[in-house]
Amino acid sequence: MKNILLVCILMIIGTTGSWAQSTLDKPLAVVRLTKTEQIGSRLFAKQMEMVQKQLSTPLDAARKRQLLDTRVDSILLSQAADRDKVVVTDSDVSTAIAQQRASMGQNVTEDAFRKEVVRQTGFTWDEFTDSVRDRMIQEKYLLAKRPQLANAKFPITDAEIMELYDAQAAKFVSPSLVRFNFISIETKSKDATAKQAAKQKMDEFNKMIKSGGQAAFDDIMKKSLDSVSYSGGDSNYIMKGEPQSIAYFGKTFLDTAFGMNANTLSGVLEANYGYYIINITDKRNPKLIGIDDPLYPGQKLTPREQIRQLLVNQKQGEAVTKALDEILKDLRKQAEVSYFEKNFGW
Repeated sequence: MKNILLVCILMIIGTTGSWAQSTLDKPLAVVRLTKTEQIGSRLFAKQMEMVQKQLSTPLDAARKRQLLDTRVDSILLSQAADRDKVVVTDSDVSTAIAQQRASMGQNVTEDAFRKEVVRQTGFTWDEFTDSVRDRMIQEKYLLAKRPQLANAKFPITDAEIMELYDAQAAKFVSPSLVRFNFISIETKSKDATAKQAAKQKMDEFNKMIKSGGQAAFDDIMKKSLDSVSYSGGDSNYIMKGEPQSIAYFGKTFLDTAFGMNANTLSGVLEANYGYYIINITDKRNPKLIGIDDPLYPGQKLTPREQIRQLLVNQKQGEAVTKALDEILKDLRKQAEVSYFEKNFGW
């Protein structure tokens, strides 16, 4: 998903619809462009607690004031977008959330993604959805005011790329990887009787494989295409220690897979969601990656292209920040913004 943690931190500070004002709050700031909105101390303290938890570091007074200013800016952007009738559809929001989920890996289920969002942000799912909508509306408003940002070009020189690669070459290391073919029976949501039957079926497959070796494994895996009782296929490359893979398969299962040699068969293994028999088809140890070598087996992305995109993103970010500063400076001139420093308490 993109870096979901960074996105969610921005959402916590920027979201408007999810934080209803309490009459018991002391005001930290009052903002009015098209309507009056108050930022209260109690809810802002909750926001700060969540940000500090995610950053794993306390915020000093300067950072807290900076984040309060960011909250004010977010309200101004939302009110300006509403004034200009900028809207985002439910379909747009659903697509954005689906893209975030996909960025976490193909094996992340809808339920696992929602739990991770709640864990990282402290939001309910509805609050998270509202915050995604708010952020998208603000981004759409920015592009409406500065349409040139959408098609801006940011050329990167080879010298810039080599400078960053030389400085960070030690970070370009291919991780430990394993890939396997598998035969499996899923047991998720099945009762004890069904799980026992699945285990017995896998034990039968294992006896056939012990007797017939690799040919028997290949034959059973091939026949899975025409069966609804079990599955077979290719895991693709799995990175050692990857959280999404651990969540899907389980640490014990992956430890066994990474401990096997290439071209070897396992017995029956239990994973988080079923039983497996696997055949290790490739195993790769960590190694330094040259600037034009693939970052990942079977992919075209190289350190050169990754660095190029990083530098483009940096320049895009600088351009967006400059445009946003200009827009917010103008909005603050139009708006009434009052701070109540006696209530800050930091």
